[in-house]
Amino acid sequence: MTFLLEQTAKLSISQDSVFVLDALSVLFYKENNVSKININPKLNKNKRQLIEESKKTETVEVINYIQNILNLTLDDLRKIYVNSENEFTPVWCESLPEGFDNLNYFKGIPGVYFYYSDSGKGYIGSSSDLRRRNFGEHKNNARKVTKKHPKFYSHVNKYTWKAYKLYIMAILPNHIINFNIEHKEVILTPFDLKLLKLLNLYHLTLVEQFFMDQLPNDLNISEFANAAINNTGSTGIIRSEDFKNNLSLSFLGRKYNNATRELHSNFKKNMVVSEATRLNMSNSSGGIICYVLNLSVPQIEVFPNISMATNALGISLRTFKRWAAFPDVIRTVKGAGYNQVKVSLIPFNNADVKTITHSK
Repeated sequence: MTFLLEQTAKLSISQDSVFVLDALSVLFYKENNVSKININPKLNKNKRQLIEESKKTETVEVINYIQNILNLTLDDLRKIYVNSENEFTPVWCESLPEGFDNLNYFKGIPGVYFYYSDSGKGYIGSSSDLRRRNFGEHKNNARKVTKKHPKFYSHVNKYTWKAYKLYIMAILPNHIINFNIEHKEVILTPFDLKLLKLLNLYHLTLVEQFFMDQLPNDLNISEFANAAINNTGSTGIIRSEDFKNNLSLSFLGRKYNNATRELHSNFKKNMVVSEATRLNMSNSSGGIICYVLNLSVPQIEVFPNISMATNALGISLRTFKRWAAFPDVIRTVKGAGYNQVKVSLIPFNNADVKTITHSK
């Protein structure tokens, strides 16, 4: 990790008396804490994507580079971020709100941060740009966009930033930059760049989950790092899975009145689309191939498009797409011949299960 080591060295040189870390008992590594790394939905999804997509590139150096990150274990992370005395070794710490003004060191640098309050509550996050996330977003949004991180921002507004210290727990490499440093002779393809960008997200989520398993995170909305599953949108309300399913099903077969039909029609009249959009529409006309693991048989069923799969399972398009983001989760459906299933937009790796393909 050339880039990571270089950045750590630069930060060490830049430190002065302002950056002295407090000795807090909360920053000790706890051996008995249960890790959620293996059950984090976002992390597992990104890992599967990297494994599958890596098979499509011919750049061996990229494949090996990605595999090195995917091979990181819990013990590897402990060796990197915990010292011989079982203490975490943060890169930087300052009291707030003054500390916000000294985040220029972290402009454009990826990493994991930790807000710790006098009350013993904490919030953990990660970002590809630590300064932008903390100075540009958290500092400015805590009062303006309170629904985005309701528990965290509500606590900040009650006790003010003066009750907090901000820790930069880890800085991570930008893998596009780091790869170019380590493999100057390799010319990356656009697809390789896409893979390394996804690797950035995976690595950030991995290390964030490592710290979430150890440090107070009462103010996080979920126990999982980068948990889009609990995205509350503009309402700030977490919807249960049953609520989401019932809402999706309530829209099936919905009928529109003439006024609504006319409104939709007028909106699309004289619409001009680019050649790129036309090409995308043409290429997608056949639909997106999707996969259903029917556990009742069991067998893997390949559908030529999502609409056919949803009709067979008796669920909505929206529900299918949401379920497909977490293909390891078993779902219960009411479609004829189905009971418990798993759904995915990428092939299942069950070689011992027969596969049938549905035609249009």
